[in-house]
Amino acid sequence: MALPQRFLALETSGPETSVALFVEGEPRVFRKSFRRFAHSSLLPGWVLAVLEEEGVSPADLDGVALSGGPGYFTALRMGLVFAKALHLLHGTPVILVPTPEALAMELPLPEGAEITVLLDAQKREVHRAVLRKARPLPERLEDLTIVPVEGLVITTPYAAGSGMVRYF
Repeated sequence: MALPQRFLALETSGPETSVALFVEGEPRVFRKSFRRFAHSSLLPGWVLAVLEEEGVSPADLDGVALSGGPGYFTALRMGLVFAKALHLLHGTPVILVPTPEALAMELPLPEGAEITVLLDAQKREVHRAVLRKARPLPERLEDLTIVPVEGLVITTPYAAGSGMVRYF
């Protein structure tokens, strides 16, 4: 699968917000905030700033990629609404990327690295997926399942996600 020439990547599935501009598959500008649930106040200004920094107008975007879940409902909705607005205003295609793949793409790991993604599902459970870092998107080695944290064994050298932060 070939990625568009110029696309915006939005991460709003969890409490943090990140925005990146990719040109020909390479990240050019990146912003991340650890301010909890500030998506609606950060996205408009950040998107304009990263586009301006590279001399790209919203109409020049070939696509918007955003995390599509699992995640916090309202947080996901903020990203979806913003992407839909770009689509309605400029005809920009929207690409939903499952949250485990979005997280694996964001991690600074070498190509081929295997990662267990654990996303908090509340009630001492996690959404668990195992992926291999690859381009343009990570390869899913084990499908997303909900598992209890008790007795959970991580078999990959890397693990990440809100479930790791909360339970491990």
